[in-house]
Amino acid sequence: MKKTLLKIAALLLVAGSLQAATITQTMTFSGTPNYTSNLVFSKFDTMNGTRTLTGVNVSIYLLTEAQGSVGIDNDGATGASGTVTMGTQLVVTKHTGVNNPNILDENGDGLSTILATTSKTMTLTGDDGDTSTFSTSGTDYSVMNVTATSNTSSIVIGSDYWSKYQVNGAGTFVFDATVSQSMDITAFGGSQQLINPMAARGNVVVTYDYIPEPATASLSIVVLLAAVWVRRRFID
Repeated sequence: MKKTLLKIAALLLVAGSLQAATITQTMTFSGTPNYTSNLVFSKFDTMNGTRTLTGVNVSIYLLTEAQGSVGIDNDGATGASGTVTMGTQLVVTKHTGVNNPNILDENGDGLSTILATTSKTMTLTGDDGDTSTFSTSGTDYSVMNVTATSNTSSIVIGSDYWSKYQVNGAGTFVFDATVSQSMDITAFGGSQQLINPMAARGNVVVTYDYIPEPATASLSIVVLLAAVWVRRRFID
C-alpha cells in the first residue's frame, strides 16, 4: 500500500510539473548618480499559441554603495540641530514597446520609485571661530558617512495588460532605470556643506509565468495512465 501511494504521488508530481513554467529575465545597472540605464527585455513568445501566459511580475532592487558623505559646518552664531538624509533614488519607467503597463503612480509613467538612504541627526554648537572657512573640526562640525543601504519593490502586472508583454515570435520592450542622488537637510541655517557623491547599482527582474501547451493533453495522458495502472493493480 505504501508503494502504491508513493507511485500515485509521483504521477501527480509529474502532472503538476506539466502545468506551469517560468521565464526570468534580469537586467542590471550601475554607476554614479545621476544616470539612466535603458534595460531591454524580451517579450513573452506565445510560439504560435503553444504557450499560454498566466502572469507577469516586475521586481526592482537598488543598492546605495557605502562611499558617500555629507559634512556640515555651522557658521551661525547659535547652535543648531537637524537631520541629514542622503542616498539614491531609483525610478523605473516604461520607455518603448509596452503601452500602459500596470503602473503604480498617478501620472501613468512610472512603474515604481524606491529610496536607499542613510540618515543621521546632528547637534552642532554655534560657530567656534572658523567663521566662513569650511572646517572639518570643532564642535560646530559633524559628518555623516553613507552606509550600504538597499531597498526593493515588486509589481504584479494586471491581466488586462498581459497582451502588451507578449508576441508571437520575437519582440522587446525597454524599461528606463533612472538613479539620482537623494538628499534632505533640515533645520541647519547659515551652514556650509561638503558632499561626496555615492555610487549605486541594482537590477530589474521581469518574470513570466506560463503554461506550456499542450499541457492539458499531457496532463490527461498522465491521469489516464494512472487510472490504467490503478485498474491493473487493484482490479484485474
